[in-house]
Amino acid sequence: MLQIHKHLLVVLGLTMLMAGCAMNPSRDSGGSQYSDLYNGEMKVAHEAGQDKVTREEAIANGDRALADGDADRAMFEYVHALEISGGDASILNKIAAIHTSLGNLRLAARAYTLSLKLEPENPAALEGVGLLFLRDRRYDDARRHLSAALEKEPLRWQSLNGLGMLADLEGNYAQAAAYYRQALEIPPDAWQQPETAVLLNNLGYSLYLSGDWDGAQHNFHKALNYSPEFVRAWQNLGLVYTRKGDYDGALDAYRHVMDKPEAYNNIGFICMLNQEYDQAEYFFRKAIKLSPTYYVKAHENLDKLNRLRGKDG
Repeated sequence: MLQIHKHLLVVLGLTMLMAGCAMNPSRDSGGSQYSDLYNGEMKVAHEAGQDKVTREEAIANGDRALADGDADRAMFEYVHALEISGGDASILNKIAAIHTSLGNLRLAARAYTLSLKLEPENPAALEGVGLLFLRDRRYDDARRHLSAALEKEPLRWQSLNGLGMLADLEGNYAQAAAYYRQALEIPPDAWQQPETAVLLNNLGYSLYLSGDWDGAQHNFHKALNYSPEFVRAWQNLGLVYTRKGDYDGALDAYRHVMDKPEAYNNIGFICMLNQEYDQAEYFFRKAIKLSPTYYVKAHENLDKLNRLRGKDG
C-alpha cells in the first residue's frame, strides 16, 4: 500500500540503538579492539599469506576487493590494516560504509565512533553517524552531526540530502527544497559525486508536499531521465498524477513498477484519501475485477470506503 504522507526515501523506525557499547567502545587503543568489526564467514580463507602483508598492501587489497564487489574480503583486509597500524579514521570510515550498505548498523555505528575517537572532526564519520541517527529517528543528533560535517566539507551531498529530509519531516518544505537544490549544484565530477536522481526525487516530493504539483511532476520526470528504473520516482509520479486527476498518467507510471490490480488499488486509495469516493470505488472495483481471488487489499479498501461514506453521509 502506498504511504501518502511519508517521504518515500526516508527509511525510519529501525530498532538500532545508538548508545551503550555500540557507540562507546570501552577497549583500549590496541589493535585487538578492531577484530570484531569483521563479521564475515571467510576469515580462515582470507588469512593465507597475511603474516607478511603491510598496512598499505592490506588497504590496496581491500580496495581491489571492494571494486570487485567482494565486500567480505574488503572488510577483512581493512580490519587487518587497522590491526597492523593501530588505528586509522579513513579505514574505519570504509569499514563503516560497508557495514551500512550491508545493513549491519550497529557495527557501522561502532566503526564511525572509533573513527571520531581518532579524529573528532572527521567529516565522513560525522556524516555517517548523522545518517545513522536519521535512520534511528534521533533527529536533533542527526542535524548536529550532518551540520558539523558540512562545516568541514560543504560539498557533502548526503549531508545536504539528510538535512533536506529533516526539513521535510518538520514541514519546512521550502528549506528542504533549498538543501536539495544546493546538493544538485555540486559538480558531477566532485570527489563525492551526488546521486542526481535521488536528489531530484526528493526535491520533487518536497514540492509535492508544498502543493506545487507541476514542479513535483517535472522533477520526478527528470529523476527518471537519470535513472529509468527508479521505483520510488515512478511511485511518486503516479501519486502526483492521481492527485491532479490524470488517472491514465497515473496508471502508466504505476505500471512501470507494479501490476495492474495494485496500480488500480493505489489510485483508488489516493482518491479515497481525497474524499473522491466515486472515483475510489471505481478503481477498487477495477482492481477486484482483474484479481478477484488474491487481491484482498482492494476488498479491504472498498469496505473502508463504504464505512467512510456512511460516516460522511
